[in-house]
Amino acid sequence: MSQPTKILVLRFSAMGDVAMTVPVLRELLANYANLTLVVVSRKAFEPFFAGIPNIEFHAFEPKTKHKGLLGILRLFKELRSYKATALADLHLNLRSNVLSRLFWFTGISMASLDKGRAEKRALTRKENKEFVPLKSNVQRYADVFATLGFPFTLKNTLTKQPEV
Repeated sequence: MSQPTKILVLRFSAMGDVAMTVPVLRELLANYANLTLVVVSRKAFEPFFAGIPNIEFHAFEPKTKHKGLLGILRLFKELRSYKATALADLHLNLRSNVLSRLFWFTGISMASLDKGRAEKRALTRKENKEFVPLKSNVQRYADVFATLGFPFTLKNTLTKQPEV
């Protein structure tokens, strides 16, 4: 598979989950400097990605401009203008799934988040629980990029950011 140079990254809601993508994207870009990421999320979460080199932000407006099926089609048209060569669905909900399928029809490579629902059910069921460690969501995000051909190891370290 040829190495994509521009990846659409979908993560629409849940502020904590969007914030958890930031260190993953930073480490991805540290390992693959030739990448450009287009993060698609709610406008309110844009500051999370400000100042990170090689990240462009595209606002997703689910209550107005991108509401319903016509809104998703409008978002698809907007995102096609970036001429991305891959799509990373870090959300895996109905909207992101429809959007991913639309891009799949255009021929770009795509990978989706494995939420680990079967493993979580096995751990929390009433009887015959399977006590195995679960992957963290951050590792699951990194696995999506590995599926696209960009494997990297998460360092799980915090870096102090300069004060603005």
